[in-house]
Amino acid sequence: MAAFVQANRTLTTPFDIVMQGKTDGADRARQQDQLSPWQEAGATWWIEGLWGEPEEAVVARIRQGPPQAA
Repeated sequence: MAAFVQANRTLTTPFDIVMQGKTDGADRARQQDQLSPWQEAGATWWIEGLWGEPEEAVVARIRQGPPQAA
């Protein structure tokens, strides 16, 4: 997607590429393994998709902080 946008977009204003998924907030190394390829491919935002999770699980994940890429 990033390559397509770069090749076809004529505007010079910023353009974000957003990905959604679910990471394991407890294992930082596994998060890096999961997020780094998206970052290298041009993704600028990650949305932690916790749709349908119980409220307690969502609150616990929020308390772990945002996922970290390299």
